[in-house]
Amino acid sequence: MKYKNKIFLTFDLDWAHDEVFQVTLDILRKHELKATIFITHETKHLIELRNNPKIELGIHPNFNKLLNRQENKKIEDIIDSNLNMVPEAIGVRCHALFQSSYILKNLKDKRMRYDSNLYIPITSGMNLEPFEDWNGLVRIPYIWEDDIHCMDISNNILEHWDSKRFLDYDYLKVFNFHPIHIFLNTENIERYYKAKKYCQDVRSLKKFINDNESNGTRVFFEKLIMEAKEMGYEFCLMKNIILP
Repeated sequence: MKYKNKIFLTFDLDWAHDEVFQVTLDILRKHELKATIFITHETKHLIELRNNPKIELGIHPNFNKLLNRQENKKIEDIIDSNLNMVPEAIGVRCHALFQSSYILKNLKDKRMRYDSNLYIPITSGMNLEPFEDWNGLVRIPYIWEDDIHCMDISNNILEHWDSKRFLDYDYLKVFNFHPIHIFLNTENIERYYKAKKYCQDVRSLKKFINDNESNGTRVFFEKLIMEAKEMGYEFCLMKNIILP
């Protein structure tokens, strides 16, 4: 069980305001954690992140507007605009997990080494491992995502924010967080929907923060960190999966 004692923290930036993103960065810095961050836009934190050996930067391209006909761009141009921000990236997770065989081919042609577009819930019972796709791109599935956990709570699929259940899983443990949900300490998806229109207005956004210290995304995040450390887990970067 190669990944039994390893944990991979990943973050989709999703155009978070710098002040919102700062909350996530403060937690990572406090605990001196390794993390992989998929970048959507220019941020004042980019130079700091790039100079931190504990941080890996990937790209987070948004192809949704092509599907909705809100944008008239080539797939290659969207990938290139992301790589212009993060030329060192070798990993990708597409916004909303948007993918196709053509997109995957273009990502490989643009020298991407891995993607993490496959969310597979722990309830599937599958033993998750990375695998090489038909075009040589390494596919790295992930087991947990904050907004999906919130939806599961809202839909009564899950009853609580139990992090140990995921740490007791013996296979690949990749977690995906969003800075906005850490900032809001989102505990149900309705909170996020109400706050969403204020995402670039931090003063208004603060009114929607969940201050309950027994549930929510930030509470889960910090509990996951502490329990993983107590259990002797090694925090790793996604690129560690494919690089020697």
